[in-house]
Amino acid sequence: TKHVRFLLGHADTLHCLKGICSKDCPAMLQGTNRLQRGLNYMSHLEHTLPDYKPHYSVFYGGHDNYAAFLSHDWIEWALPYKNH
Repeated sequence: TKHVRFLLGHADTLHCLKGICSKDCPAMLQGTNRLQRGLNYMSHLEHTLPDYKPHYSVFYGGHDNYAAFLSHDWIEWALPYKNH
């Protein structure tokens, strides 16, 4: 098995009808913004795979790779030996 981790930005809440994320009907059923879609996906994983607990974190920032890579959880996950 693989250790998959998800990072979601707390401010990634721009409605997809105004932003650049997918606006088609199947995508909008998943949520109206990226944060909502990510949280819905975490819930879906927990519901469909009862023995699986997804590992995710919500960091301070939006759709921002710098904020994600500087987040505490990403550093803990990607660089575990640096913190010991």
